Amino acid sequence: MSYWKLLTARWGSGAGETDEVVMDSSSLGLRMITQPHYKVHSGEAFHAWVYDEDAASGHTIEIQFTTPATPLMHLIIKHTAVGEHLFTFQEGSTYSSGGDAFTPLNRRRDAGASTLTGFRVGSNPGTNIVTGGSPVMLEAMWTGTRGASASSRGVDEWLLKASTQYEIQMTAKAAGVLMFLGLDWYENTDSH
Repeated sequence: MSYWKLLTARWGSGAGETDEVVMDSSSLGLRMITQPHYKVHSGEAFHAWVYDEDAASGHTIEIQFTTPATPLMHLIIKHTAVGEHLFTFQEGSTYSSGGDAFTPLNRRRDAGASTLTGFRVGSNPGTNIVTGGSPVMLEAMWTGTRGASASSRGVDEWLLKASTQYEIQMTAKAAGVLMFLGLDWYENTDSH
C-alpha cells in the first residue's frame, strides 16, 4: 500500500496564503536553495557573452535582445575591461543591422532554449546594431569589473519589462582595450 501527502507551507500572513512545498527536481529533496540556484537546476537559467581582446578607440561590443511577454527575465550584467571604456544599458532600442545571431547557453547543459527572441551580439568598429532607446544605466570606467556576486544579486539584479527590446554595450575610449560583456539571467513566472 502506498501513501502520499501533499505538504503545504504558509508564504504570507493571511488566510489562504499557503502553497505546495516544492521539491528539487535533481535531488528530490525539499527545495532549500535560492530561487536563482533552483532555476539552474530546473533548466531556466542562461548565459550569453561577447568580448574583444584588443579594441580600438571607438570600437563597440554589444548584446541586443527582446524580452518575451512572459516569463519575467531576472538579469545580472557583468562587464570587465582593461582600459578606459563606456558602458551603457538601454531600453526600447530598435534593431538596425549587423551583429550575429546568438543562441544563449542554458546553464543546465541538458535543458532547452531561452524564451528571448532576436538575440544578437556585435563587435563592430563604430557601427552599432541598434538605434535609439532610453538609457537605464550608464557608467564610465577605466579598468575594472562590475557585476554581481552571489551575495549581491539582490541589489544588482534587473527585472526587465515584458515584450521590450534591450541593448547592452561597451565602447572603448582608448586603443588596445580588452573588454568582456556577459549576461546571466533566469526566467520566472510569478507564482503569486
